[in-house]
Amino acid sequence: MVRERAADLVCVVAEANAWPSRSLERSSVCPDELVRWTACRVATGESLDLVVAPRQPVAPATPAHIGLPLATLEGGLPRDVALARWSAFARETDVICEWGYYGSKLFTASGGWLPEARLDLREVARGLAGGKVGMLEEVAARLDADDQPAPGEGRAPCASACSRDRAPDGARRPGHAAGRLAGRSWPPSQETMNSLRGSAAAAHG
Repeated sequence: MVRERAADLVCVVAEANAWPSRSLERSSVCPDELVRWTACRVATGESLDLVVAPRQPVAPATPAHIGLPLATLEGGLPRDVALARWSAFARETDVICEWGYYGSKLFTASGGWLPEARLDLREVARGLAGGKVGMLEEVAARLDADDQPAPGEGRAPCASACSRDRAPDGARRPGHAAGRLAGRSWPPSQETMNSLRGSAAAAHG
């Protein structure tokens, strides 16, 4: 699918306001809620980064986990506005690429629409590595360490744009990390395979 639908790949990451699993808040009135939705269209580098104002009390660890100040979160877009902006960005022909399926489940539970075609990049990475590969950021960092962005290497046009985890203000842009894997040449080079296997070895270690 990566090769055949390269023009349709859109990498997404959702961030949640999530209370600890055994907390009273989560078990009673505060299920996980969407507070950030980041997307990158791999073929063009077009991106979307939406901060969604929480409707519930913010868990103490959420700002640090997401990398945004509490004031920024609380000043985010109303949910319906954020969802409308995503709908204007997305296309029915898009292939949604994500790390696992938590993000898409969180997004649709918040009322968001997603195209039917999906690609789990974590499963892709595990298949290439022959085992677990760790967190997305760890895999992306390992791929970057081996990256040689020479002309003609065959990387997607937005690979460099998708290679930054942080915006100029220092806030994390997690959706761009996912683009590193989906935006690389396909089939993967031997260097990519070695990097993923190194991630698998580190995860097992």
